[in-house]
Amino acid sequence: MAYRQINVRSPFYVQLSTTETNVKLELRIWTGDVVTDRPTDSDYLLLKEAVSGKATFEISELVRDRINQNKQFSKVGVWVETEFTELDSGAKQGVPVVYLATEGYTKNTEGIQHNSNTYEENFVMLPEDVNGDHRITTAEGQTSLFSFFHNSTGSSTYLYTINFFNGNSNIIGIPPTTESDEIVTNVEVDSSIESISFDFDKNYITVYNDVFECNKYNTEPDNFLGYVSKTSQNHDLQKPVTLFYINKYGAVNTMQFTLKRTDEVSATSESFVRNNISYSSLTDRGTHSSMKNITSSRRKFVVNTDWLREYYVDQLEELILSEYVWASIPNIKSNSGAVDQHPVIVTDKKILRKNHLNDKLIQYSITFEMSSDHINTLR
Repeated sequence: MAYRQINVRSPFYVQLSTTETNVKLELRIWTGDVVTDRPTDSDYLLLKEAVSGKATFEISELVRDRINQNKQFSKVGVWVETEFTELDSGAKQGVPVVYLATEGYTKNTEGIQHNSNTYEENFVMLPEDVNGDHRITTAEGQTSLFSFFHNSTGSSTYLYTINFFNGNSNIIGIPPTTESDEIVTNVEVDSSIESISFDFDKNYITVYNDVFECNKYNTEPDNFLGYVSKTSQNHDLQKPVTLFYINKYGAVNTMQFTLKRTDEVSATSESFVRNNISYSSLTDRGTHSSMKNITSSRRKFVVNTDWLREYYVDQLEELILSEYVWASIPNIKSNSGAVDQHPVIVTDKKILRKNHLNDKLIQYSITFEMSSDHINTLR
């Protein structure tokens, strides 16, 4: 059975044509297996009066509350079932319909999402280029991430082929699944991979990998200015910053920033004056009489892409519009010494859509800040 993927950051309407006056919609939302984990009771009962022979319900806001995003990127979707009942007669209409909902969105130029739309059963969750293919960026020695949606819930196994720059290839089979955490599959791509080819029932799709050299303009020579050698440099600063974000389709995507980056810590404060006199000796205590109370502290970064194909403008737009972004910053490690993925907020409010016709070479700067204060004040 094929399941439709719906984007619940935008409205999704379900509509029933009826000759009766009142219609009830039973809405079930769950994770796990589409059959064995389906709840017996409905999560919501919605009532609507039919207008011009049709009852219409908008369900996105209710569904979206049940999607939790985290840096594991394994729980990006939930199952949603809709079932109509005509209240006057008590008759159920049709069979229940099940969708896989993700926290994506549609553009206003793409029309309204509703239960009668045509849809793709299997697709790569990236923007398409003019040839219908897709691309990702990977820095040398690093790993990128993208996702695809597959309806391999029958007996067939879908295949994708990893093509390496050295001419070798590796075929991966995707077995049938009815799990909400598996129907959207994440693919890791390192800099040895040239492309990944998908065969969705003879619908062939390719994801090309554009590999960039890490910080190639920032490497200092030995004995730079006579006193700095490569062995004393912080090589983490020459590794790219990777931004992980939930894109237009509600799936994880990465963008790597390989050129110059800046790191800034800022603080806002209020001043107050306290009495520091010792009344026993009538002297001051040698302490501050005017004090600064830090009310907020932030760590902000500005990162830069390499020169990009025009195709990546759409991905950068999705990054700006994403509500969930994490940053992997090589010189900021966890207590275990590993590079972690930190929740961040992209502070850029707009993106100039550059193109090669007018702008020639295309390169972008992105500003983001840690989502928490630099000083840990959570209690």
